[in-house]
Amino acid sequence: FFFFFKQKTAYEIGSPSRGLGDVYKRQVLKIAESYITKFDALRQSGIGMVFIGECGTGKTHLACAVLQELLSKCAGIYTTAHEMGQTVADSWGCREPGKTTADVKRAYKTCPLLVVDEVAKEDAKPITKEVLSEVLYARYDTQLPTIWITNADPALLKTAIGEQEYDRLKETCKFIRLSWPSMRKNDIDF
Repeated sequence: FFFFFKQKTAYEIGSPSRGLGDVYKRQVLKIAESYITKFDALRQSGIGMVFIGECGTGKTHLACAVLQELLSKCAGIYTTAHEMGQTVADSWGCREPGKTTADVKRAYKTCPLLVVDEVAKEDAKPITKEVLSEVLYARYDTQLPTIWITNADPALLKTAIGEQEYDRLKETCKFIRLSWPSMRKNDIDF
């Protein structure tokens, strides 16, 4: 797990050039590693995570590293909230087996581990919020774990997805804040 994460990120944990925050980064990595180690027990109760932070902090990367590590134990899907809504909208009226609206929704509702990125984006379409809510409720009811990724702080997330949906996230997910500056660099030279 650490190999995958370290090989793909723009920083090394403990790098003196990154200064303060390295201890907290290690703690976040330990939480992710603990989730992987305890996944078999956690998945029985549908326990997931919510990664919160500004752009460029490594939320998506960390969530995908967790998913990658867990693919040996279960199937999983990575998607964005927008892509989920758009895929459902694209399926409207389709009668081809495996591609109907019900089939598309079922894939998100029933996969053993779902990672949903870009939750609570400001420009989200109504279909995105509707599908997100429907999937969240279905996964909550069937106790399937989900990893949610957002740039929104908890108050904005609550407003964006709805109070009842947010309450379910609080019950079933550990909220993890990645509160360091963006790790993305622009040192491109030709």
